[in-house]
Amino acid sequence: MKRIQGIPYLWAWMLVLAFVWCLAGSVSAQSNDVLGEVQFEGKTNVEKTSGVWVDGQYVGYINELKLSKRVLLLPGDHIISVRQNGHLDFSQTIVVQPGKTQIIRAAMNKAAGGAPLLALFEKGPARQPAVWESALYITIGQ
Repeated sequence: MKRIQGIPYLWAWMLVLAFVWCLAGSVSAQSNDVLGEVQFEGKTNVEKTSGVWVDGQYVGYINELKLSKRVLLLPGDHIISVRQNGHLDFSQTIVVQPGKTQIIRAAMNKAAGGAPLLALFEKGPARQPAVWESALYITIGQ
């Protein structure tokens, strides 16, 4: 008798799981109708390990921006930048459309002569002159 009584509970749990599965599927389908997806591809190890910025905000490395870490953006113009030490920055402006997927193929080109050892620029609100020397920041005078 106990075996017969357990069958309705099994059907109830199966019905609950089916409902949750359908609900989860419909929610994810709805979000893709509003947002656009951007996928990134890199051929070399340098490209795959390069950092990605969207509208000035860091989002991750190319090789990790997949599956649960995929990039979904609101429709409109966005600036995509891909950066790697010792290489020229790759930048591209894209127009994201709702429900569409775009693929960005990053091409990293080696910087001529590597990073400059000395560069003169202005720093801070007081516009103090400063010098970069082998990744060491030195402020000159006040």
